[in-house]
Amino acid sequence: MTTPTYATSAGSCYSWITHAVTCNVAENACTSFGTIWSEPGALNPSPYAGSCQGCCLCGGSCNHELETPEDCSTCYYDEPVDSSGAGGDPHVTTLNGIKFDIMQVGKLNMVTVSPAQNEASDLKIDVVSSRVSGNCSAIFLEDSVISGKWLGGQDSKLAVKVVHWVPSEQALQILTNEGQWQPVLSAAKKGSNFVTKVTAKHIQFNIKDITIDMSLGLNIRKVDKNQGYNFLNLQVRGLKKLDPNVRLTGLLAGDDHSGVSEVPEECRHRKKEKSRVNFARDATASDTQGEVPEFLSFATADDVDFE
Repeated sequence: MTTPTYATSAGSCYSWITHAVTCNVAENACTSFGTIWSEPGALNPSPYAGSCQGCCLCGGSCNHELETPEDCSTCYYDEPVDSSGAGGDPHVTTLNGIKFDIMQVGKLNMVTVSPAQNEASDLKIDVVSSRVSGNCSAIFLEDSVISGKWLGGQDSKLAVKVVHWVPSEQALQILTNEGQWQPVLSAAKKGSNFVTKVTAKHIQFNIKDITIDMSLGLNIRKVDKNQGYNFLNLQVRGLKKLDPNVRLTGLLAGDDHSGVSEVPEECRHRKKEKSRVNFARDATASDTQGEVPEFLSFATADDVDFE
């Protein structure tokens, strides 16, 4: 198993107003109203953190021996330095390191692996991007479908989505073979040959040595910390180890992204609209900052395997 490497952290800064955590922040820099500084390696004490309670807030300077959960890999608020990039702005990082944000809604192909052009795909990862509310509100990934011959047939698929306004342990769901949506943790017990790791907020698939991670981007509202409007994050690893003769396409593989990253004309000069919905990853910016919609999810591809 490859252990990710994190930059040394100077500590973390938590805002009880926005519920955002920023890593590698010195104590003298965490002085804004409503912020609390934690020393490097501090553990997450919040009972609302679910399976991440007891994990380090930041991977940097973390003493993993002190963490109580078995798996904290999806809980840190910083990102590994040996990854192709995940989170932050922009939120999409391609196999070649190109970064951009998704500014359009609809069905998008992130990765397609096929033997040759015009042949049925061996592996295909599609996502659906949606808006929070209104024409120029924040954009996020809401669901994803994995399909292709490598799953056992052209009609075989694995579908994962986020559900809003439910407790966090129910917010990440998978479509079972019986055609029912269930939380990933309970559905995984029914078995899938491709599921290699699962928590309430994270599910990992391994298909022909391609590792696909889907995780819950959890919003925490001040009025109700158990519920919120959520978003889906996607990581794909191992693509660079594919046979160079296969055909690899999709946004994460380097397809032209100019169309999906173009800000709609009607949104280019609008300030962010105030909303009763407070996204955790949107919370670092005020309502008056920026003139374009934000893309809240992250999607990345690189060649670092988990196993």
